[in-house]
Amino acid sequence: MIRPLLIHRLGSTTDAGGNNRRWLQLTITIAVLCVTLAACDFFDRDKQSAKSDAGGGKSEPLAPPQDFQTQVQGSKVTLTWQQLPKNQYNLYMANEPGVSPLTVDRLKNGIVHEGVNSPFTLSGLQDGMTYYFVLTTVSKQGESDPSIELSATPVSELAEPQPEKTIEPPKNLQAAAGDGQITLTWDPVLGATQYNLYMATEYGINPKLYNQLPEGMAHLNVTSPYTIYGLKNHVVHYFVIAAVDKNGEGPISAEVFATPSPPKRPPTPRNFSAQPGDGQVTLYWDADPQIERYNIYSARQSGVNAEVYSHLPGSMTVRNITSPYVFRGLNNGTTYYFVLTGETDAGGESLATEEIAATPHLPQLPPPTNVQALASDRKITVRWQASNGANRYNVYMARQPGVSPDTIKNLVSGAIFESVTSPLQINDLQNDVTYYLTVTAANNAQESKASEEVSATPQKPYIPPPPRTKSSIDNYVTMDSDGKPLSDQSKPYPLQPWSCVQSKKSGLIWEVKSAEQGLRYSQNTYTWYHPDSKVNQGNPGVLNGGKCTGSGCDIYAFTQAVNNSNLCGFNDWRLPTRDELLTLVDTKATYPRPTIDIDAFPNAINSYYWTSTVNNFDPSMAWFVYFGSGYDYYEYKSFASHVRLVRKP
Repeated sequence: MIRPLLIHRLGSTTDAGGNNRRWLQLTITIAVLCVTLAACDFFDRDKQSAKSDAGGGKSEPLAPPQDFQTQVQGSKVTLTWQQLPKNQYNLYMANEPGVSPLTVDRLKNGIVHEGVNSPFTLSGLQDGMTYYFVLTTVSKQGESDPSIELSATPVSELAEPQPEKTIEPPKNLQAAAGDGQITLTWDPVLGATQYNLYMATEYGINPKLYNQLPEGMAHLNVTSPYTIYGLKNHVVHYFVIAAVDKNGEGPISAEVFATPSPPKRPPTPRNFSAQPGDGQVTLYWDADPQIERYNIYSARQSGVNAEVYSHLPGSMTVRNITSPYVFRGLNNGTTYYFVLTGETDAGGESLATEEIAATPHLPQLPPPTNVQALASDRKITVRWQASNGANRYNVYMARQPGVSPDTIKNLVSGAIFESVTSPLQINDLQNDVTYYLTVTAANNAQESKASEEVSATPQKPYIPPPPRTKSSIDNYVTMDSDGKPLSDQSKPYPLQPWSCVQSKKSGLIWEVKSAEQGLRYSQNTYTWYHPDSKVNQGNPGVLNGGKCTGSGCDIYAFTQAVNNSNLCGFNDWRLPTRDELLTLVDTKATYPRPTIDIDAFPNAINSYYWTSTVNNFDPSMAWFVYFGSGYDYYEYKSFASHVRLVRKP
């Protein structure tokens, strides 16, 4: 005979927002749960599940089994559920309600059946005794929350029918925390005559075991809503409730939790600032939607706060204000100190901002604007736009930036030109030296702040270089970086630099020296050296014996470096012969000018230049041309001399 039975629905522990809290309490009750090896094994599995849940919320929590049902046949109870592939299931049972993985070992005849499959039949159960069951899902993620709690009472066909309990567990139990208190609400249960509330500060409440849990307590015959006062803030409290009818107390509800806490202070206002004026100070701050009103505390002494401001001289407070707020009737020249707080009805008053200070003063003269400094030969002319209220001006000047009335005495060549008007001409200055200037406005009462700083550098008037002479143009062709003639041969070197020129008489293309340090620097010197015996006539000379940059300091290393640079698009540059180099001598040139066409060969110097011609009588010597006078002679190859390379098209 199959008899109907009442199913008690006891969900897993959730808070008012539906968040599962079973794992939090697991760590608190570990000492109890690890009494047996099975409980400790459960804890290990549950820790792994908790770690999986804590991995950033990327995986969904394991769901409890669905469609959990019982069927009684005599002394047997068969349990069925929706079994999913790759999952295993653990069955927890006892002869008392409130079964869970955390409480099963504390309940009467509590036992765990691990790794069961649906359907699962329990045989040999005691006739007439009620059994309570919950089921969990187990996978690689860990173990799920328990299913709803079911109960079943095996009854033989000869046993007398027992009256069934019809009272349902209260539903929708919710806990709302406040300051030292929690208010509980629940839906009414049909047929209930009263409600009993059980609480503790540890998970797993059971009406028969609640007093064994920390702070376990029962509140009997309560109604919804029900508020419990005098609770400890920041401590988690757990609750279940049961309805009572004529047959007694029914099954408990799902367990919920809440944590009392004091009201949260409003945030401290931000960006509190002060702008002084004539007999007043204007205060500013950022409005915050979390703050309902603002309070200002002030005094004429530092150390202002909401508690002790009234003990300081000149203390004042203004409440329920908005930004900006103007403090009026203040004394010019007196410093006032301020702090600001925010306030709400629920959270009280915030912490005060950092203290700020402001000193009211007369309106300041505006500094001059549009200041300009125009330089000429040893002169600077300063101009500016007049300031309202000023009847004179002061000009401050130095050879360092950062010029102001406060710094002028400490700056190089600092000078003050007092009671002047615009424009002001300052004479007898040094050319090519930068001067920095500021201007202030003044009247009989005060002097303004300095204007924006300007600078100027006196210089001689620019005189453009003259064009190349006709003689130079007739004798030499200037060439661009690709070795092609420049389009305007009259332009001088400063306006159109070139690196090589071609002689119209000989057709030879010559290197032009540079005024800047580098490979072709005009001051570089080199010893005579060449490894080829056909060139050196049996004496290679001295390797790297000159003073130069950009290459080895001998004629061979320099020539290789110039060819590698592809000067003017060519890589066949060489040292000129004695006769070739003498074609560059300009005998009409007068000292101190070098004896060479300086229009075609800028940066030339009065010095010695090597040739490739070796002395026939002494191969340790080679010929040079001296462009100080234009003569040629020979010198030991160890002599450090200059070089000008040549190539033949």
